[in-house]
Amino acid sequence: MDINVHIVTLIICTVCIFYTTIGGLKAVVWTDAIQSVFTSGSIIVVVILGLIEIGGFDSLIKSNREGDRIEFFKMDPNPFLRNTFWTIGIGMTIQWVTHLGIHPGTVQRFVSLPSYKKARYSLMYFLLGVGVVQGLTGLIGMLIYAKYKDCDPISANYINSDRNLVPYFVMDVAGKYPGLTGIFISGIISTSLSVMSAQLNTVSGTIYEDFVVKLIGIKCSDLTASTIMKCTVVIAGIICAALIIVVEKLKGIMQLSLSLYGITNGAIMSVFTLGICFPRANSKGAMYGMLASIGVMTWIVFGAQIAITKNELVFVEKNVTVVGCPTNITVRRAIDLTGLYRMNEDVYVSPKVWKIYTVSYMHYSTIGTFIGIIVGIVVSWLFPSDQKVDPRLLTPIIRQLMHPDYKNREMLNKNETGQIVSLDTLGRPG
Repeated sequence: MDINVHIVTLIICTVCIFYTTIGGLKAVVWTDAIQSVFTSGSIIVVVILGLIEIGGFDSLIKSNREGDRIEFFKMDPNPFLRNTFWTIGIGMTIQWVTHLGIHPGTVQRFVSLPSYKKARYSLMYFLLGVGVVQGLTGLIGMLIYAKYKDCDPISANYINSDRNLVPYFVMDVAGKYPGLTGIFISGIISTSLSVMSAQLNTVSGTIYEDFVVKLIGIKCSDLTASTIMKCTVVIAGIICAALIIVVEKLKGIMQLSLSLYGITNGAIMSVFTLGICFPRANSKGAMYGMLASIGVMTWIVFGAQIAITKNELVFVEKNVTVVGCPTNITVRRAIDLTGLYRMNEDVYVSPKVWKIYTVSYMHYSTIGTFIGIIVGIVVSWLFPSDQKVDPRLLTPIIRQLMHPDYKNREMLNKNETGQIVSLDTLGRPG
């Protein structure tokens, strides 16, 4: 039985909006913790069944090596290659630094903990969990190749998109076990709910604090503030649900999600880097740097996506075969590459496409960061400010260079529980 994806999206979004609106941060944290169990459990079950199906771990490694699916050290520094050691290493470093050190949702959770020590432990547990889940999901990709190395389901027209590969694999290896496919579906839904609820909660708090309170200057009672944030959650949730119509028409969910993150992450990273590393930077520089970063990266990202949608920018995929499929299949036609030239080993591109659109999506955050910093420095130099910079707001290396005597006046203390005594409560350094 086919279920309309729009109906499923509407139901999931409605549930997410409801409990995020009613429960707030506490509900989001508790549901995230519970949902992570379902997500991890479903992945582990799929990996175990997959290994049994293909004959064990040795068979998995052998199949992927023979199919040239394992590339740990592709060291070519060319920024126009999609996935290399450097594009992933540099790009994901910027992504994770932004997510863990700057992103409002992450910072909100860290500061909600009672002590610095517990925040540090929560970060370590998070990194451990992410590492395990990333490793297991990568393993699922290897299992899918090992299972279908002689009969690619997409080329054989068993499925119509690479987005259906994992569900198809799960139904294939777990369909004969009652309830296991349901566990996997619950894991997918749990992941969706977890991500969406966290983002909705962050957006509502950020809009209220930064726009309603600080920008507009409205002071509200706790009840009014709660109402405003709940309304924000509902509106943002409706927008998220509506965007499924746009997302389903775009190609490459992984590239798309990282590309959209690249628009905002680079801008955010540039603002904070300006603030802590460049004492002469000011608010004008930060604002214009951020706007320049967002503007340029929006142009690059959407220009690339339009080219991809029009098949003017085609990425080279690993070889697949259907020699092991039944003889009565209808093989899908290959993408028409007429009028395209091979720019490098990863990309076919039309002469009409600007070269900047072919830069690796992994570099979007890095490019956005440098654009924001450079524009911010130039604007700050053109429009200097005489406002004095609090040394506590600078990174330690810059602080020691600019204020060598600051260490003798530092007033940062920790109590036995690891709590940090706010410098604001002790007074500004003299």
